[in-house]
Amino acid sequence: MAMDNICDYALCERYFGMKRSMYDSAVKVLEWLRADQVGSVALAQLDDVVIRRNNVPAAAALVERLRAHAGTFYLPNLQQGEDMALAAVLVDLLPKAIDMLHDLGIPDPVLQATLHDFAIWADVYQEKTGREGINETEWNLLFLTGRILRIGRLQYESFTFLEPYYVYRSRYSGDFVVLVSSDVRVSADGIPLASAAPDSQEQFVTQLHSDGVTVTGNVADTVTGTIRREQVSLALAGYELVLAPGMPATNMHIPADGPLIPGSVDESIAQAVPLLTSLGRCTPVAVCESWLLDPALVSIAHPESNICHFMHRFAKFPNPRPGSAIVERVCGWGADRLPVDELPERTSLQRGLKQYLLAGGTVRDVSGVVPLTMPTQKEKD
Repeated sequence: MAMDNICDYALCERYFGMKRSMYDSAVKVLEWLRADQVGSVALAQLDDVVIRRNNVPAAAALVERLRAHAGTFYLPNLQQGEDMALAAVLVDLLPKAIDMLHDLGIPDPVLQATLHDFAIWADVYQEKTGREGINETEWNLLFLTGRILRIGRLQYESFTFLEPYYVYRSRYSGDFVVLVSSDVRVSADGIPLASAAPDSQEQFVTQLHSDGVTVTGNVADTVTGTIRREQVSLALAGYELVLAPGMPATNMHIPADGPLIPGSVDESIAQAVPLLTSLGRCTPVAVCESWLLDPALVSIAHPESNICHFMHRFAKFPNPRPGSAIVERVCGWGADRLPVDELPERTSLQRGLKQYLLAGGTVRDVSGVVPLTMPTQKEKD
């Protein structure tokens, strides 16, 4: 039986870029959930947790339970129940989310661009499974809270920085210096390791201390994204602390739907600063963690390519978590499980990556910061 007050297709198409066939399937699951003893209670909880409290981790855990429930009890099609559970929840929450986000002062074009990330992940789900559906649960729920916004080419997420780095900016040159928190165990080649105690003489443990006038500690090489064994001292009067564990920060994300043309990146940052400022969420720097910050890209891609230009924007430091998404992102979903000699070579980037890995090269996700500032008059001219 059809249920009242279900978001219509036009709204889902406009904001999510949702296909009609997917909408029809999601609505069927939503109707069932609203009539189901467990589903109806969960939907009411999600309304409160997402729209009123913006508690995305709690909401994601609840949706995953709901996905398992639909995959067990949605008798018309158990697989469809699992595939469409998140889509059904998003359809249910969309109208209230739109009202809330408009009330926050988020312009409708930005809101549409932000929520259209749904279509990207629906395509990914189709590519991975061969079926219509969507997962990436926490990520897709996050968009309904307004904590992440797509502004031009890039996305900007408001979050709390927790990584073991203190980022200072020179009051004179504007250059960044990244010092490492105490008790980080580092490999001989400058990469953080799992525990604090060194296993060999080549490894070392970082130290950081301050007397109120200077701060001294191990420094990150902001070009290579590694940690140096030697320590440096900064006179605090000459530096501004712009990022440290526990401080609010802006996480920059790169949607996988187009080239990283330098001008489009500049324009995105220039548009983001006033909007984030008006929302009370602009921070001195944006943080990015990606394979697109890996300095190895200069050996994989053309040095003047868009992705190399993007990588060079950032003052880099190591990602404490090992691994890299580059193979899967460049060569396709599941490619990271292939032997290197079986990787595809359809594009110049794929060929460059394969040759680099066959030659013994290593890749990793790297973190970095870039200023979030309004363009000067000279830059505008």
